[in-house]
Amino acid sequence: MAPLFHFPFLDQIEFIATGLAKVLANQEKIMATLDDVTAKLTAAETAGDAVAALLQTIHDELVALIAQGPTSEALQAVVDRLDADATRWQAAADANPDPTP
Repeated sequence: MAPLFHFPFLDQIEFIATGLAKVLANQEKIMATLDDVTAKLTAAETAGDAVAALLQTIHDELVALIAQGPTSEALQAVVDRLDADATRWQAAADANPDPTP
C-alpha cells in the first residue's frame, strides 16, 4: 500500500543526509591517513636528527684525533663505531623500505 501523502522534499532531505553520511565517513578515513602521514614524518625527522647528531659527534671525534696525532688504535675505535652504526642504519633501512615504486 502506497503512503497516503508523498512529500518530495523528504526524498531530498534523505538524499542530502545520505550524502552527508558519506562525506563524514570519508573525512574519518582522510584524518586517519593524515595522522599516519604525520606520525611517519615525525619519525623520519627524529631519525634525521639522530643521524645528524651522530655525524656531528663523529666529526668532532675525528677532529680531536687528528689534533692529537692519531694512533692506529684510536682510529680503529672510530672505524669500529662507524661499522656498528652502519649495521644499525642498514637494519633500520631494511625494516622501513622506501614506499615509492
